[in-house]
Amino acid sequence: MRLLALLLLTACGSQSTRRVNTTDAIALRERLRAQAFVCDGLPAQDTTYRGRQHCGIGDQPLYQGLGCLAGEEAYCKLPTLTELDSRDMVLGAVAYLAKTNDAAYRQQARSHFAALPKHVCFDACDRTPIIQDLMDRVGISDGGRLPSAAINSTLLTASLTAPEGYQLRLIADEVVIYRKLGVNITSKIAKNLYARQECNSYFRFLAYGSFDLQRLNNPSGTGKNWLFSDSCSEMDVKKSNGQMELYLINLVINGI
Repeated sequence: MRLLALLLLTACGSQSTRRVNTTDAIALRERLRAQAFVCDGLPAQDTTYRGRQHCGIGDQPLYQGLGCLAGEEAYCKLPTLTELDSRDMVLGAVAYLAKTNDAAYRQQARSHFAALPKHVCFDACDRTPIIQDLMDRVGISDGGRLPSAAINSTLLTASLTAPEGYQLRLIADEVVIYRKLGVNITSKIAKNLYARQECNSYFRFLAYGSFDLQRLNNPSGTGKNWLFSDSCSEMDVKKSNGQMELYLINLVINGI
């Protein structure tokens, strides 16, 4: 019923579901650029959460890679290879290469991943068939490319069965990367994600091209990127440091 209501409101041109105004998005992007966390140019002695010590670890390779993919040049720095051993970090390297086609980095990444275990599994582990396929498509591994029908079938199933939170967000990230690589991805996947977590602006934009722009207007500049991740609480919105907001705004402006 909630999904039907959304479709009806969109058809009627509701203020809450109309497509994001590009002029407003560009203005908001400039404000976000002044607030969002960027690794490059930080003082070497900065040891806070926003500091250099976090740029190559944790989720930063993913956020930097996605930001680069969406068109934010400040994020087009080499994702650190030493930490790239988890699903989200690998996606950061894939996103970076999908945007830059950096031959030297690709060769370094091939050597790095060749030394890691190659076990492929079918749940929430790090080397899923989708991750293997994306790695192959950007040239950092060989032998696991899937036909587009299998990609869509796998992601469609995952969009219905993966736990809410960061695992749904990673599916959305994979959808964006595939679209950027020119793979035809059914809109049903994004619509499933949004139907399961309707407060998520990222899912709503991927599904319907619309969301409440004001939700991205007040990142606190501290904390983590939970806005699109683990829950829909206002506390999580307040923890955002602006990176994923900037990523989403660039998707709006530059397209997927």
